Amino acid sequence: MRDFGGICRFCKYWKEGIDHPQGLQTCEAFPEGIPDPIFTGKQMHFEPIRGDRGIVFAPDEDVTPEMIQDYIGFSQGTAPEGLRQ
Repeated sequence: MRDFGGICRFCKYWKEGIDHPQGLQTCEAFPEGIPDPIFTGKQMHFEPIRGDRGIVFAPDEDVTPEMIQDYIGFSQGTAPEGLRQ
């Protein structure tokens, strides 16, 4: 299942909107498709993993540390009160 992009949407390597033959989201680390655990936010990509071509998460230039912390809290069920559902 594909979700909203997890932490990928904050990464400078994400290729949002780039066409892929199977409709997968890609990035410089995973040009053939971002693995589901990363793309859905179940696994963070702060450390190298097999197949990532040595490229790990790096925040895009307009992303603040607070945005990343808020996302991590949200994905782990500890989001700031204003973001909880």
